[in-house]
Amino acid sequence: MKRKRKLLILAGVLAALCGLIALEKGITRHVDRINTVDEIILSQAEADLTAVSWTQGDKTLAFRRGENGWSDAQDVAFPVSPELMAEFLSHFSEVHASFIIEDVADFGQYGLDSPQAIVTLTAGEEEHVLSLGGYSTMDAQRYVTLGDGTVYLVDDDLLEYITTDRDEFMMHDTVPVFDAVSELTVSGDSQLDILYDPDTVHTYTDVCDWYEISSGTYQPLKNSLVESYLTTLTSLRLTDYATYTASEEDLSPYGLASPERTYHLTGTDADGETVNYVLCVGAVIDETAQVEDDEEPVVNAYARFGDSDIIYHLGSATYETLAAGTLDSFRPTEVFSLDWDEVTALSVTLEGQTYKLHSEIKEEETEEDADRIWLLDGQEVSTFSLQSKIDALKITDFTSEGTDKTLELELTVFLDNESYPSLTVQIYRYDGESCLVLFEGEVLGLVERSRMVDLREAMMSILLDMEDPAEAEE
Repeated sequence: MKRKRKLLILAGVLAALCGLIALEKGITRHVDRINTVDEIILSQAEADLTAVSWTQGDKTLAFRRGENGWSDAQDVAFPVSPELMAEFLSHFSEVHASFIIEDVADFGQYGLDSPQAIVTLTAGEEEHVLSLGGYSTMDAQRYVTLGDGTVYLVDDDLLEYITTDRDEFMMHDTVPVFDAVSELTVSGDSQLDILYDPDTVHTYTDVCDWYEISSGTYQPLKNSLVESYLTTLTSLRLTDYATYTASEEDLSPYGLASPERTYHLTGTDADGETVNYVLCVGAVIDETAQVEDDEEPVVNAYARFGDSDIIYHLGSATYETLAAGTLDSFRPTEVFSLDWDEVTALSVTLEGQTYKLHSEIKEEETEEDADRIWLLDGQEVSTFSLQSKIDALKITDFTSEGTDKTLELELTVFLDNESYPSLTVQIYRYDGESCLVLFEGEVLGLVERSRMVDLREAMMSILLDMEDPAEAEE
């Protein structure tokens, strides 16, 4: 009996072992085979492609290439950038795998039963479908398949380049790259013709290189103000568009049928070639915006590059900066821009009395160490404060109105300059806060009255500090 029982137990153990062996063999048959490789699994030159599309989630983008380049398969009017499309497709021109997984029984474990994205590349009759699955954090690589029953781990995570935002492929209008701007003309509500002319003498000072010339004369402008404005115009990078199918009949809603301003820049690029750039700016009142009775209406601004079909939204800050560009906004606010080494004399008239100061170089000084001194009635005086107060005269408001006010101070500066031997400024009483300035007989604008008072006091201080001739003899 005992032997029979032992045989039965052994038979049971043997049967169990056989079952386990059979089960193990069955499992082995379904384990995917993973091998290390170093191969290109997809090679497709961008120049040979005739179509490309990709799906991510419930969104699909599709593009075709014809004689005129790439276009949206559903919207031929959409301007596709060939550079941006080429950059995108370059990531799929050669797809390199480091691992190959064969005999795949369950694509789900690689995230390929519901791919993150599916890319279809078409070159004539040939088509490649690339499915992007899950991400292997251990290998830091993405699982992909080409629909051939094999899964690959690819070196470059192609999902990073997938986007469903079509605008990322839009060919936007851009400002040409200027190495130097030589002229800016503005038409519309402001008429300007601003010329860069640093080599010709149009004024007494060499600090101005830009001039407004539409009136037929050369009106000097302040370099920093003009150049800051040009930076705004030449650095525009607009992408927020209102439409990309504008025609001449569609411009009115954007205020561009008769633009508020049209800017035309002329200059050269890094190669010395002539570069031109036209920008039209329009503005319309937003009738839907809610504003209080005492508030300014909301204005929507738009921009168009030349005769482009694209109309862009122009940000309020940029619009306000451009709208502020008027002749007065570029004019120097300094009444004088003097190089005091070129000033040979000053004439100051106060209360009907004229005082003339002149400068000279001390005879004992060498030319390199020349020391300029100032004399009034033969006595050496300090003009440091007087000069600083003259330099501090600044226009607060430009105006062209005449004056019947009382003359409070007249100042004539004599220069070592054949073209501009002297310059005369007259300062008139205007009101309790301001004085009106005439420069060479032409009304210039208003200065703070305190600046005129400081100038007058600086001259009076020179007079008070002068040595009494009788005391000097003693």
